[in-house]
Amino acid sequence: EISCVTGVQTCALPICDMKQSAICLGATSCLLPALANASPEVLAATNLLAISTQFGSQFYVAFVGGPTMYVNMEKRAFGDIQGRLFPKFGMVGLSTGVLAVATYQFAAHSGLSGNLDYTCLALLAGSFTTHIINSFALFPYVTKAMMELRAADKALEADTAEGNHQKQAARRAAAKRFRSEERRVGKECRSRWS
Repeated sequence: EISCVTGVQTCALPICDMKQSAICLGATSCLLPALANASPEVLAATNLLAISTQFGSQFYVAFVGGPTMYVNMEKRAFGDIQGRLFPKFGMVGLSTGVLAVATYQFAAHSGLSGNLDYTCLALLAGSFTTHIINSFALFPYVTKAMMELRAADKALEADTAEGNHQKQAARRAAAKRFRSEERRVGKECRSRWS
């Protein structure tokens, strides 16, 4: 079983990723009291930096890193590296999302941007909510499903007809669970935003 060491305890990989995401979110949230008293210029610079970092990481993952690795790596190695990179991507999104929403609100209340524009706030909050769902629901679920598939592949490496049948059945079951979780998350998002 793949595991991750956090301090002195060892935990399963998806749980470890969720713990690290929670620590990242908590550490970033500890900065908010300092930002509440910051000057409008610092708030604007922090907001711009947060949004730029979030956009830059999304752009890099979608158009540079992901396609390059997909083309130049074998499928299993690509899956392994993406399984480790996406939780870190989620942590970047969590931190930048908290900072973007908070600095926007603080700036609006300090008079920098006039009144609070709820459309902008809703877009920033929506982006942040997407990263919360990804970091605490989708990424751990997909990582767990991939670990189950790898375990099934390893256990059924025999080239017999029965082994291949069991491997295909395990893959179908994991894919079915993934699709049902994907539909559940989609329904939850639609119900929250409608």
